[in-house]
Amino acid sequence: MLDKVIYVIRLSRYISQRENISLLTLFLEMLVLYITKRLGPLLYFEARLWRKGLSLRKKMRYFNESQYKRRINELNPEAYRKFSNNKLVEKSILTLLGIPTAEFIGYLHSATGSDCEGNQLINCQQFKDFLLLHDGEKLCFKLTEGWGGTGFLAVLVSKGEKGLYLSSLVEKSKKIPVNKFFDMYLLNNIHHGFVIESYIKQHDILANLNESSVNTLRVWVIQQDEKVKVVGALLRLGREGQLVDNSNQGGIICLLNLTTGKIKQGMTTGIIPCEFDRHPDSGAQLSGVQLPFWRESMNLAKSCLRVFPNTNFVGLDIAISVSGPIIVELNQEPDKVGARSFDQPHADLLRY
Repeated sequence: MLDKVIYVIRLSRYISQRENISLLTLFLEMLVLYITKRLGPLLYFEARLWRKGLSLRKKMRYFNESQYKRRINELNPEAYRKFSNNKLVEKSILTLLGIPTAEFIGYLHSATGSDCEGNQLINCQQFKDFLLLHDGEKLCFKLTEGWGGTGFLAVLVSKGEKGLYLSSLVEKSKKIPVNKFFDMYLLNNIHHGFVIESYIKQHDILANLNESSVNTLRVWVIQQDEKVKVVGALLRLGREGQLVDNSNQGGIICLLNLTTGKIKQGMTTGIIPCEFDRHPDSGAQLSGVQLPFWRESMNLAKSCLRVFPNTNFVGLDIAISVSGPIIVELNQEPDKVGARSFDQPHADLLRY
């Protein structure tokens, strides 16, 4: 508790000096928001509620964690969230209803695993036989119920003199025999299951920003009274050498013009973010870059929401390939902190 208090005081001093706002004003406002709306001091800084141009009435329309979860429960009944929490079920719905998504290759599971032809895929030997059919291909492995990029693997399958090898897409020279790869990366979680799919080749414009990761859009979409609307979108970029663009893996985000799809600026995802016009690793220009297939991406986001039963709000991850947008996954309870990039209170974004 004491550490948190010290941290809040440090944040307050920093903002006070940077924005020329008195400490008394900051502390009084935090106290009012906590007493009236139970908005804590960390949310106060995460959502930049200290901004001078933001009215107190608007600040009170932000949600704390419990208020956000309550609204999510109203929009998305908990019983139906399994459709998108389980990546195998989610992949099935997307594929059957014609929503563009990465090609499904197989499902590795210790009891119920199978490839897309119905052949069993439950152990290392069957995994080796399966890979023989995919020599030279790039494959992705996703935990069936993983989140935040945890457990994600992307590899190149190659045949050598002594058998099959798998190599990470960020360390292609490091080839690992299939048996060793299975024991190192898959065995401990095979009872949870891995969805195996083809690797998405992203559009050159996205690859130029950071090549090692498939960089994705995070799009918030809401449906009310049969009308579907995109309420916010940002671009997520990985860091050099990282396979994923998730913020908990060090990724950064870019603010976007929702109408045009142009990048405004890049920023880190900390409570006090660092802002920049170029990618901190690649040096690639960010500000002003026009994202390809923007209108198609927004239309796909709306179409995707419509196909999931009793689902009225999602945070979608969308990759942009050389031929157009592709759904990576759905999040029926996306991180509420991400909403600060949309510069609107939660109550307005979620029509409360």
